[in-house]
Amino acid sequence: MLLAATALLSLLAPQTTGPVAEGSSLGFPPVQAVRKLYAARDFRGKVLPPVVAEEWVGKQPKLQGKVVVVEFFDTYSQPSQMLAKTLTDWQLKFGEEIAVVGIGSESIADVKAFQKQFKVGYSLATDSKRRLFGEIGVHCLPHVLVVSPDGVVRWQGWPGNPEDPLTPEKMERIVRASKEKSTS
Repeated sequence: MLLAATALLSLLAPQTTGPVAEGSSLGFPPVQAVRKLYAARDFRGKVLPPVVAEEWVGKQPKLQGKVVVVEFFDTYSQPSQMLAKTLTDWQLKFGEEIAVVGIGSESIADVKAFQKQFKVGYSLATDSKRRLFGEIGVHCLPHVLVVSPDGVVRWQGWPGNPEDPLTPEKMERIVRASKEKSTS
């Protein structure tokens, strides 16, 4: 199961590395360079490392060609619990254009209970070894990365940060710019 999940999610990480061109020139929201990330290493404007998951609650999502929202969460974290509704709403609103993936490090039983209790309407996975948590340097939850179909992180951080919140309008702009980039 781990190999299948790794292969599927590796589609997000093209074989390029390092910083990419400023996204705002392509229609993506500009990276808020003045906003320092305290909860993880900064991957904004860079290619996301391969995502590893051990087990899925339900079926594995199809990610290729979509905007992918990667959420690092804990089932007992009140901010993670509150964010679940917003991410579920976005998955419903944007439908097949996005794939929201929550990655936790708790047991699959705990993650299933979280999904049921908070009516999570997006894909959840576990990674007990916290490989991507470590790669990104996540140490405060929830932490979110929004990745365009080319594997580039277009937004990163805590969605409620008043300095650079992840708003529905920002998500819409990322989705729209991704569509425009794929058709050009």
